[in-house]
Amino acid sequence: MNPGTSMENARWVGASLHNSSILLYHAPMILSDRSALCVTAFGCGAAVMGVELTATRLLAPYYGTSMVVWTMVIGVILAAMSLGNVYGGRLADQPNGAQRIFSLIWWASIFVAGIALWGKYLISASFLLLLLVFPDSILATGTAASCLFLFAPPCFLLGAATPCLIRLALRDLESSGRVTGELYALSTIGSLFGTFLPTFWMIPLMGTMRTFLVFALVLNVLATWNLVREKISGRKSVVYTVLLMLLCGCLSGQAFAFWKQPILETESLYNYLRVDRFGTGLALSTHVEVNFQSVYHPKQVLSGGYWDYPLAGPLFSSTLSLETPFRVLILGLGTGTFAKSCRWFYPNSEITGVEIDARIAEIASSHFEFTERDAKVVVEDARTYIQRNPEARWDMIFLDTYRDLTLPFHLTTLEFFQQLRERMTPGGVLVINVNLPTLGPGDLLNCIAKTVQAVWPNLWQCTVPGNVNTILFATSDENGAHRFLKARENLPVNDPRRALFETITQNLRPLKGEGTVLTDDLAPIEVLGERILDAMVRDGVREVFLRVLSVI
Repeated sequence: MNPGTSMENARWVGASLHNSSILLYHAPMILSDRSALCVTAFGCGAAVMGVELTATRLLAPYYGTSMVVWTMVIGVILAAMSLGNVYGGRLADQPNGAQRIFSLIWWASIFVAGIALWGKYLISASFLLLLLVFPDSILATGTAASCLFLFAPPCFLLGAATPCLIRLALRDLESSGRVTGELYALSTIGSLFGTFLPTFWMIPLMGTMRTFLVFALVLNVLATWNLVREKISGRKSVVYTVLLMLLCGCLSGQAFAFWKQPILETESLYNYLRVDRFGTGLALSTHVEVNFQSVYHPKQVLSGGYWDYPLAGPLFSSTLSLETPFRVLILGLGTGTFAKSCRWFYPNSEITGVEIDARIAEIASSHFEFTERDAKVVVEDARTYIQRNPEARWDMIFLDTYRDLTLPFHLTTLEFFQQLRERMTPGGVLVINVNLPTLGPGDLLNCIAKTVQAVWPNLWQCTVPGNVNTILFATSDENGAHRFLKARENLPVNDPRRALFETITQNLRPLKGEGTVLTDDLAPIEVLGERILDAMVRDGVREVFLRVLSVI
């Protein structure tokens, strides 16, 4: 045998053994149990999407659910995950670096659990701080800061998981493509579960806080399982897992508005919901502090709020009167504040209320004494209901779906108002509640008015004293306001509506919209709404500052 050849063969064998030892060094035990990596990839993918979706529900009572909020949540989390991918790739190339990812997943579970325990306090504190620093952009900066400090850290750590898991799973370079594809597929399938479970099951049944804790528990169990198998660490991880299980079972009664004592606080598929005492009655809110969506006073015929103003709607019609029964459609029924007063003053009328949130409809019955006698209730999206009933006709439609800055854009467009016009009887009246202050030509209120006037040319507005609500009355002819003023004079002296109609008379004026016609293709309501919120915050901060100066 040639000595040179034998020496080269020995070197080749030695090099092969060296390369094999390096590969085994990076993955001593995982190679014997591929299922651990698969389950871990699945769980991390589910946790990322679960945190992202649940984050929007944690922010909703404070900042709403507009596209601005969604954009900030998605953008910050994607950025955090991208940075995590880069970090994870570098970590995977280090000796024993791939195994360290299990410790990072363990820390991610701690961050997610911390969101459940302290998230609402940090959001409240950051909101007050940012009011002083960025009063002109509180919606964007507030949601961005909340996402950066609360949701970005765990998503960064989970973003680092995939490169490390791929490195641990690789047996050889020939199967690298297949292994990478399988782990990414499992992570994506996990993300599907993390998308659907919180929306349709976890948040409606368990609430936002427990949903965060469940995902924290999933991450912690996965990390602890791998740490124990790898004999890296385990004792403190097991203890923490037990603590998380106890928190999942015991955490309750933690109100978003922790400075209040609500009668009921719950969450539905669509909303954060809170019932509070309001004078002698009750009020329903979908925010922690701003406005009410419905009120109920057991001993009062009128609510004392904007819900009373649509009672003037039939008087704008050319075919209805104070005594005429009519068919009314309420889009955005809430707990039935307007439906009750409408039934009282127009007892023979046919009233249908459409409410997208089934939980609100349940609360109407359980807390607000709403019954089938008050209105026929349909749980459905307003526009879907309109499209599904092409033959139906109504004498009056009350649109009350604009909840502060969270406007469903598809209910503000020209196409939607054209559908409403087709469902209206001749001489019918459209009444709209716009819960927004006006900033002048081109603002959101004027854009909505301009869009309505493309279908109903005659439009009047009535500002509700003491708040930001504006009630719009739209008719097909120009005599609507004149008919209302004339009918008002025929009210009996003891009629509870006399003072209400007098207030409407004093605040009623024609409205000519000066803005952009909103369409299904182009309706920038989020941008317009953010301008309004920034202006409201800026004016509020200025008023507080002036009051403080006056005291000093």
